[in-house]
Amino acid sequence: MVMERDEFNGRAPGRDVNFHGRPAAMQESETCQERVDAKALTGRGTRPELRQLEAELDRLEQHMDELIEASKRVHGGHIYLARHLRASTGYTFLRWREAGGSKRHLSWELAQQMYSAYQQRTRSWYAQLSEQAMKANDEHVRLRKEIRMIRRRLIRSERAVYAKAIPGSK
Repeated sequence: MVMERDEFNGRAPGRDVNFHGRPAAMQESETCQERVDAKALTGRGTRPELRQLEAELDRLEQHMDELIEASKRVHGGHIYLARHLRASTGYTFLRWREAGGSKRHLSWELAQQMYSAYQQRTRSWYAQLSEQAMKANDEHVRLRKEIRMIRRRLIRSERAVYAKAIPGSK
């Protein structure tokens, strides 16, 4: 005897069944379990989101380091990218710095003036590097802001733990 798959699984034609394969007429009170949220505990929440953003921030800082190394590999280049850290806030950002004796910090505009004197190929490479550095700085600010908001939310949502007397002990 050959059975269709639906018949074998209890879903014979003409029977109303729910998604569990039970007859649709069966009430919730007849089942041995109450209906539960099928999407509960999916791993989404404040702490996993915080870990994900912190990992993303780490990857971004690695990318910043790659940009720094790329800018230092240019032979004869008068400028390079340097990472700066504000100790008070932890804010990290990329900035152009002059190579040579003074090693002064340069604004984005002044750096653009300096590399605009280079040949077309080198100039366009510096322009792309500068654009990537500015995007990385903006992304760093965005990620740090999101992390700060989540940490505040975590602090507000933490439950207070109070010591209770253990029954039978004095």
